[in-house]
Amino acid sequence: MSENDPRPAFHVPAPEIPVPTSISPQAQAVLAKGLIGGRPQPPLSELDADIRQFIDHHLND
Repeated sequence: MSENDPRPAFHVPAPEIPVPTSISPQAQAVLAKGLIGGRPQPPLSELDADIRQFIDHHLND
């Protein structure tokens, strides 16, 4: 649904998904930190902003 869609929406809270034990401890740590999502992403047309955000997030945490 988009913001132009006049129909009401039913909002469901995000589920909590356990970190899989079948992946490496390093991958588990990355997933546990919640690096996926959680902050607004720059528009796809702004590659420089996306790269800056990636570097800032991964090198300054």
